[in-house]
Formats: sequence, C-alpha cells, structure tokens
Amino acid sequence: MIKITNDLIKTIVDRLQLKHDGKNIFQYEEDKTRWKKISKDKESMIVADYFDKLKDEFTAEDINRIIKTFKVKRKYFHDFSKVDDTIVPVINGNYDIKTGEIHGRKREDYVVNVLDFQYDNTDKNAGCDIFEQFIRDSLGIPEGKIEDHTAYRRLMEFVGYSVSNLTGAKKMMLLIGPPHTGKSVIVHLLSRVREDTSICNFKRIGQRFYSSIIDGAGLVLNDELPVTGLTELDTLKKLISGDANTLEKKRQDVKVSKEKHKFLMAGNQMPGLAEPDHGHAFAERLSVVCFADEGLAEEKRNRNMESELFEHRDYIFTTALKYLRKFYENNQIFCEDKAGDAMLNAYKTSNNTAEAFLNDPDWVELGDDYRVYSTDIYAAYKEYCEEGLYTAEKKDVFLSVLANKHFRRSKFRIDKDDKNKRWGYYGLKLVRETTGVT
Repeated sequence: MIKITNDLIKTIVDRLQLKHDGKNIFQYEEDKTRWKKISKDKESMIVADYFDKLKDEFTAEDINRIIKTFKVKRKYFHDFSKVDDTIVPVINGNYDIKTGEIHGRKREDYVVNVLDFQYDNTDKNAGCDIFEQFIRDSLGIPEGKIEDHTAYRRLMEFVGYSVSNLTGAKKMMLLIGPPHTGKSVIVHLLSRVREDTSICNFKRIGQRFYSSIIDGAGLVLNDELPVTGLTELDTLKKLISGDANTLEKKRQDVKVSKEKHKFLMAGNQMPGLAEPDHGHAFAERLSVVCFADEGLAEEKRNRNMESELFEHRDYIFTTALKYLRKFYENNQIFCEDKAGDAMLNAYKTSNNTAEAFLNDPDWVELGDDYRVYSTDIYAAYKEYCEEGLYTAEKKDVFLSVLANKHFRRSKFRIDKDDKNKRWGYYGLKLVRETTGVT
C-alpha cells in the first residue's frame, strides 16, 4: 500500500500538470496550450501510468485513494466554468474581441476548448472565392458585394457568436430556407471547429433527463427544426435566457442551472408550435437569417462543399470574428435584416393569431367600460383568421389567451333586449360586426 502524503500528491500534480474542479480532473497539454478534461474512466489510468514508469508497486485501491485525496485539496482547485467571455481561444493564441488582436496563450489562462482554426489577418488570407460563391448561392445574392447585404452580415455575426463564449444575445439563431441552400453546411462546419457542441431534439426538450444533455455545451446545434408540435416553450425560453431551470441526470442529484445556452438551428421553415406563445415570449427569443428562395439545381450542387469550406476555415472564421467585434460593440444585438425580421414578424402573427387579433385596432378596441360576449368575440376572431388565411385556435385556447391577458370573465347583458345573461369579458369590444357562427 502506497503511503499518501502531501509531498506525493504535489509530485504527481506537478509531473502530470493536473488541476480539478471538485468533480473532474483536468490535465494541461503543452502542445495545444489547453487544459483537457479527463473522462472518469481514464482518471485512474493516468495516475497508474505514472507509477508504472517509476516501477512502483501499487493497487487499484491506492490509485483511488490518491485521486480522492487530490480532489479535496483546495490548492489544486480551479473553477474551469469561469472564463473570460471576450477571449476566443484559437489554434495560434487567444483572440481578444475588445481589441481585435491575437495574443499568446499561457497555462494560467486555463483554456479548455480551443477552436480548430487559426486567426489569420494577413494579406494571404484576404479572400476566398469558393466561400463567396457559396454565400451568393446560399443567400441569393447574384451580384454586388456580399458585404453590402444585411443577411450576410447577420449570418457572419451568427457564426462569430457561435464560436465565442459570449452569451449576452439571449437569442436562438435560426437559418431558414428551402432544401439545398447550404444551411446544414454552416451547422456542420461549426460542429467541426468547436468541440463542446451538443445536438438537441426540440420535441424532447421537456422530457425528464433530456434537457440535461445540453448541460455544459458551449453551442447547441440541429439542422432539422420540427415542422409541427413544438412544446415546452417555457423550458426553451429559460435555457436561452439563463433563467433558473431544473436539470436532472440519471443517478445524479437534481440541480438548478442559470447557464445561458446558445442555439443555432436550421430548417426549411419556422418551427411549428403545439401551444400558444403568449405575448410572443418565445418568438422574441429568436433571430432569423433567410436563405435563398430556392435551392441549387442538382447539376450545380457541390457534394464536397462542407469539406472544401473546412479547408478554408481560417479565412471564414477570421472573417466571422471581425463581425463578432461589431456585434459585441453593438451590445450583443444582431444587426438589422429586413428579410429575417419580416419572417419573424409573420411568424409571431401566425403562431399567436389570438394575440394579433386582440392587438388589431381594426377589429378590437380596449376600454374599461367595454364588454363583449364570448361567442361574439370568438366568431370575430375566426373571421379575422379566415381573411388572413391563418389557422384559428380552438375556442378554449382562444379564451385562455383572454384570461392570460387578465380580461375579467363574467355573465352580463349588453342589450336590454337580451333575455338572459351571457358569458363574456370586460375591457374590450368589437369594432366590426360579426357574421360568423362559432
């Protein structure tokens, strides 16, 4: 049995360059100037290899005792979750978002995840024809400078934000357009340069244990947005904005997390909802880039586009970091883009037609002295949806929106000719006469 002393622990730590965060062990890699998180099944192997080289006899119990002793030593502790979010670690150093400069990386920077590209601001990295053509095809930019198009600028801000440690935008980034417009290429490219990514199935996000799979992920990706049936909007909003959210892993204690998660998703259309988005709270957490109106013809598609762009990743991501600086200087607000913003506004209306109807002065007027019968206002709402070619909510869902907006429900008579009191709401009246039947 090995005698465990402070000197022995120090010798092992110094030789193997180890730190811990109370649960996990990290080892410094000189060649990559980063700290690597050691998986649980390999912790014992690292310490055992150390004694093997010394040809010392040891047991599995000795190794476990050493690891347990090491993990409670405060002097070897470091909180690796605390990072300088204005630093972007790349292969050739740390890119400083505030200054736009690259600096050498030191052991004491405690960087864990290094992006797989180099920041290259030299003349030899001044352009990339294949990437420019990809952007033209993907965003539908036939001529002119791509930099003059706000969709391109917003997309590059998305890309820069996705590889950074910034989380201040509190937005889910959506790439929306027809098939074969290059959306998945962007998603896969990001997954190749950033290690700490996770794939999220939106339809399962509220299931027990599922939301915990994104715990600790620097970026959550998916190139298959659900067309219908998206639920658990409250959970999604909490994950995006960093509000307190319960994460539960199997055989582990439940924990409450306030970590902000970055989502970048791609789809042929905006995600369909299976529940009302009250006050557009979920939609307000989205930012959209619209891709071209139609995909590339079969004969024009490059099956190797992702791999070819990956070869030019230094240029692509160096460019993205420049746009990231502008985004950062704009208080982490994505630049305006008329097409993307128009799509989001249309999405708000289509997802919450009840809200849109109640806010439309051509249909509804608000006032403390106003009243309206439930059947009449629902009939008017259905006419509103028919005129706008929207899908009307069921009556109980529509009335729940009125309740959530705190309109008081009661029985009353509006006209003296009414024989009986009817259910209705105080605080609003119809501007237009209804002809529909509920």
